[in-house]
Amino acid sequence: MDIMGFAAAAKIDDSRGDSITVNVACDEGGMLIGQGGENLLALQHIIRLLVFKELGEEAKKFVVDVNGYRQGKVEMLRDMALDRADMVAKEQRSFSFSPMSSYERRIIHMALEGKNEIVCESDGEGAERHIVIRPA
Repeated sequence: MDIMGFAAAAKIDDSRGDSITVNVACDEGGMLIGQGGENLLALQHIIRLLVFKELGEEAKKFVVDVNGYRQGKVEMLRDMALDRADMVAKEQRSFSFSPMSSYERRIIHMALEGKNEIVCESDGEGAERHIVIRPA
């Protein structure tokens, strides 16, 4: 952050056993996050490369978040997925989400696990890959 000219503080959260979250607090968080989180994804990629270069195979899996953006997005996606699944089950007609990243699709799939009244599947190719929820 110093190299890029940002005053920021990082806090590591390792309370989840499977991964580590690096929470970055920064007044200019919007610039680090970018439109739709694009800058945040790039920042995370760069940090992962640096950590892997330094630690090699010893590097643990981690996620970078800025000002709670990712956590808020996860909660929003879960809520939206559950809402849409209820709608599909009630109205008995399919719903297609807009294209999204594999990370976002995974969040939706996990949120809808165990919902027997619907079927949740990914459809499309590349940047157009999206989730479709259908009645079971």
